[in-house]
Amino acid sequence: MGRLRLAAPGALASDIYLGENSCTGTEEWGILHFRQGLRQCLTSETQRYNVLVYTNELVYAEHDPVYSFIIRNYNWTVGVECDVQRNETSS
Repeated sequence: MGRLRLAAPGALASDIYLGENSCTGTEEWGILHFRQGLRQCLTSETQRYNVLVYTNELVYAEHDPVYSFIIRNYNWTVGVECDVQRNETSS
């Protein structure tokens, strides 16, 4: 979160979501966490050779203070990718 706040002062983890606005982040000890599974939040899964590739987007948006489902402004969007070797576990 420290680096994100350099780019967007005052950024809240609850305003950063993964793929869709119901998959919001939480902040613990200055680290942004998402507790959803690899196949949730509009995450796509493809396979390259012996690697499963999960792709999605992190989105930082400002929500309406009264109606949280209304997005007032998109500050940034960043593509993310997670590569997992087949037959391995991850968290």
